[in-house]
Amino acid sequence: MHLNDYETVFILTPVLSEEQIKDTVDKFHK
Repeated sequence: MHLNDYETVFILTPVLSEEQIKDTVDKFHK
């Protein structure tokens, strides 16, 4: 996982919980 990708997801979805963000990032890379 790249930090840049995580930052992008975090910026796009600031209202999501950490678990939801992790799940989104996981799907984003699959």
